Amino acid sequence: RLAAGLRGTVGKTDYEIAAATNQNKVEGKTVTGYFSQFDFAKAVSSPTSDYNPWSLTQSQAFKDAIAGAAYVGPTLVAKTGSNTVDGKISGELMDLPAGPLQYATGAQYRNEKLKLEPSDALLSGDIAGLGGATRPVDKDRKITSVFGELNAPIVKSLEGNLALRSDRYNDVGSTTNYKASLRWQPNQQVLLRGSLGTGFRAPTLLDLHQPQTLGTSEQFNDPVTGEQDLQVNSLTGGNRDLKPEKSRQRSIGIVASPTRDVNVAVDFFNIAVTDMIAL
Repeated sequence: RLAAGLRGTVGKTDYEIAAATNQNKVEGKTVTGYFSQFDFAKAVSSPTSDYNPWSLTQSQAFKDAIAGAAYVGPTLVAKTGSNTVDGKISGELMDLPAGPLQYATGAQYRNEKLKLEPSDALLSGDIAGLGGATRPVDKDRKITSVFGELNAPIVKSLEGNLALRSDRYNDVGSTTNYKASLRWQPNQQVLLRGSLGTGFRAPTLLDLHQPQTLGTSEQFNDPVTGEQDLQVNSLTGGNRDLKPEKSRQRSIGIVASPTRDVNVAVDFFNIAVTDMIAL
């Protein structure tokens, strides 16, 4: 990860600009316990085979015959990356009777990339235990965002804050979200605060495009039949029809400081999530 930026002040305006690039690479390989289904079937069906499927012990001749079916080698090279450019400015817009009206605003551009390169063995689906044939993936997307925030002293003891952010994804759509909050501190011993807002989380490129494979599920207990340690066929991978996750939240709280050395805080949160993305 590399990042560079500038930060400074021009007149009464503070500014920040930055650019960053992030790259990640994972190389997978098998070391033991995997085999070519084609080579195994070829050894089993050989006219000279003495394979016994009902026994845990096989003859040395058969072990020698299937030795070449063992697969040790590469499986998948996965590469992810992102390039980001952003900037913001902040300062004071005007003086209000209770103090200055402060602001911050900015924008961001981000490009995300995902590349999955299966080995020939994984692409063919021939290796037992690797989840079947896996196709290559080469996807990217662009995200542009703008945001702004105001902080206003309404009266000497009451402060309000309003924030707004708009994001545009070229693959899953656009969204605009807000947060509004109030902070009232009538004296040094008591603080009341509350907020309302919305949220948004886009599915990742892996959530959308990870190749689907049919394999075996984890062991689980069926609460309906009472059966224990079950395993069934399981389809895993990405889903191109995923929608962004959305949320609405609200909170209210109080902070009391009865003495200089004691602070007591009580907060109530309510968060509702729709179209939750689950793995």
